[in-house]
Amino acid sequence: MRIRLLLCLPALAFAGCAAEAVSTDRLPIVDGTLEPGMDPVVYIFHEWGFACTGTVVSPRVVVTAKHCLPARASPEGWHVMVGPGWHGFTDDYGVVETRTTPGEDYTEGDIGVVLLARDFTQGFVRWAFLPWPGFGILSTVTSVGYGQSIAGDDSSSGVKYRRDGYVSSLGRLNYSSTDNRVCSGDSGGPSLFEGVLVGVASEALVGVCSGASNFTTVAAYADLVREALEDTGGCVPTAFETCNGVDDDCWNGIDDGLGTACGCADGGVPAFETCNGVDDDCNEAIDDLPDCGCTGGAEPREETCGDGIDDDCDGEIDEACGGDDAGDAGDDAGDGAAGPTVAEAHGGGLSCAVGAGRAGGWAVAAVVLFVAPAFRRRLVARRSRVG
Repeated sequence: MRIRLLLCLPALAFAGCAAEAVSTDRLPIVDGTLEPGMDPVVYIFHEWGFACTGTVVSPRVVVTAKHCLPARASPEGWHVMVGPGWHGFTDDYGVVETRTTPGEDYTEGDIGVVLLARDFTQGFVRWAFLPWPGFGILSTVTSVGYGQSIAGDDSSSGVKYRRDGYVSSLGRLNYSSTDNRVCSGDSGGPSLFEGVLVGVASEALVGVCSGASNFTTVAAYADLVREALEDTGGCVPTAFETCNGVDDDCWNGIDDGLGTACGCADGGVPAFETCNGVDDDCNEAIDDLPDCGCTGGAEPREETCGDGIDDDCDGEIDEACGGDDAGDAGDDAGDGAAGPTVAEAHGGGLSCAVGAGRAGGWAVAAVVLFVAPAFRRRLVARRSRVG
């Protein structure tokens, strides 16, 4: 039976709902666990007398089910409540607008968004703006909601519970889970995979508050959420995080979670690329210099003398070759040379064959000629991407 058919209080006919006679066994997200936290999972209530569950994904955007948001319900009548339930709500947010997929038919996608009147300050849930890696058949999913604790008894709803289940069937637009056992009032509530909002509760497929439940896939309707984020000034995710100095996924900051391979991890500033196994300039390529033995992230290898390449990627070229005596001899020969020492350019990288006493002017000139223009081009390209 569809959860949306059990949404309203029996005394109200606004949404055309009717309560059926069902078992009086206690079913808090059937056999679920009380959830005293998870503030971004909220109770959505309208003054006309009906309620659902929703999930806050940005300062002004709540994701819920389409059938929870009838078009005739005035925006000013909505309340988004924070807390474990009616006995302990801690905050109340007003609503300026509700949006859903087009048309009146829920087959167009049972998903909608609520736009808040002020910034939500109790945290957010990450949402699946793309099909989420690892999510599929038999994935463990967690449902959270304020639904009925006694099936068919609307007065028993309004307390937050959670329960784990597993994905039993999967399509592009929706999926089913077994054992989550959502009930009336849990509609619009989150289905979480590893803490990420991958679906919203839409309907109960077998019996009432038992068996399988159906969920709308959030990634399939990501444009609806993205548009709401844009219109409310929220961060709009575009891709999974890469080393580029941008918070691509709008989660945990710039270049987060990429480790030492990303020189700009956690908001670092781009720098000149060097042979060190790190993407210093944050252009998504590690050691992309001709003189780097680790170009493109290849593994370091043993240093080879005379090849002009930093084979072991320690930032020095041919450092194990020649020793101090050879170096001194080179200096002596350099002091007696008639012409200037030479700065060799190897492709886009620079390998300087200069004497110790004469490195200053030629090295600076080489940097100006070869390195500075390339870095300026990278900065210009970066600004154009960010802007």
